[in-house]
Amino acid sequence: MQELTIEDLLTIGQSEVPESQQKLHLQLLDKNQTNQLSELDRLLLRSPRGSTDYFMLKKAYTYALLKQSRP
Repeated sequence: MQELTIEDLLTIGQSEVPESQQKLHLQLLDKNQTNQLSELDRLLLRSPRGSTDYFMLKKAYTYALLKQSRP
C-alpha cells in the first residue's frame, strides 16, 4: 500500500462496507438474539465479522499512511 498514490489511499479510506453485507450482518444478529441461527447462519455471522475487521484495519492503515505523507 505504500506505493499507492494519495488519491488511491483516499479512495480506500473513504470506502464503505457494501450495503448488502451490512444488511446480511444485521439480519444474522437479529436471528442470533432470538436463538434462531442455523449452523450455516453461524458461519455466515463469523464471515462478515472477519471481513469487516480486515476492512477497518485496511482503512486505519490507509489513514496512517496518509498522515505520515503530510508535509
